[in-house]
Amino acid sequence: MLYLLHNLTIKRMQFNTLSYVSENGPGVLTVSGQVQNYNALAQQHDIFSKSEFFKNLEFSSFNLVDNGALLVTTVDDLE
Repeated sequence: MLYLLHNLTIKRMQFNTLSYVSENGPGVLTVSGQVQNYNALAQQHDIFSKSEFFKNLEFSSFNLVDNGALLVTTVDDLE
């Protein structure tokens, strides 16, 4: 899973935390990080949404930081 996530992540996106929880079935992946700008966020969303790996992709908890970057959380129910 980490290898796939690494290969699907653009260079302008940096993940700081990762959590994977699975109880008797598909798991829930939550990653938080920083993306350079809104265009990079849209590009990352497009790449993730085209992958078979992500099924119910949600980006949330947007926070603008001083350098213009965005802090963001990504959640997905994996199948």
